[in-house]
Amino acid sequence: MNQPDKRHRHTLIYRQGVEHWRAQGNLTREGGNLCALLFNYLAIAVRLSDESERPTDWLAGCGIAPVLTRALDLTETMHCRGDEQRPAGKPFASTYDLLVFAHMAWAINDWALGERAVQVARHPAITRRTSPFWLEYSRAVTALINGKSYRAKSLQTQGMETYWNDYLTLYAALAQNKPLDEPLMRVAAQFAKRNADKRLRRDARAIEGTGNDPVNWDFRQDTLLAYARRSAPLQFEGRP
Repeated sequence: MNQPDKRHRHTLIYRQGVEHWRAQGNLTREGGNLCALLFNYLAIAVRLSDESERPTDWLAGCGIAPVLTRALDLTETMHCRGDEQRPAGKPFASTYDLLVFAHMAWAINDWALGERAVQVARHPAITRRTSPFWLEYSRAVTALINGKSYRAKSLQTQGMETYWNDYLTLYAALAQNKPLDEPLMRVAAQFAKRNADKRLRRDARAIEGTGNDPVNWDFRQDTLLAYARRSAPLQFEGRP
């Protein structure tokens, strides 16, 4: 059985897990399976190509909106209702996870759902375990959503973060209404370089792409531009 077939099989397993744990009333296990299901969908989408099927169309056809909504509902219910109601232990969805979910929502043109995912990602109950890079990324995307100015901080990056850093430059260009050609070239170059870097360990969620497990679709760039286009169309005049 090849790798895509395995991922489709896992999708069914995670769906069954969601249904089982929801019926059992185990919200933590249900939430974990919801996250695994969403990442599995995305792991399939990033390996598609426009020649076979557009990743955004494929995700839309999977009906991911209610899955995303349930994952956000559970995260808020279990971790964002105040310290006295929040259970011990770390949330099943991290800042990184929730920001990915925002991009997934924007992939299916559900702008409000993506904005909600970013808001949840910024909640103190979630961010207390977040790395400086993803705190900065969440600050950048929040500025874009709110139409505020943004300038990227200088960060000490390592591993994958070195390749992700240029997304912050793209956010800054969008926020400051600057030309996008150079930041887009930098993002594209880093995406290609990351997918050729065999020094990187395999991504546990199989969505980012490395030299050991490459992907075809830069979901962050495409969905970010889709969101920015609808909020600042003049910046995209003349751009396909």
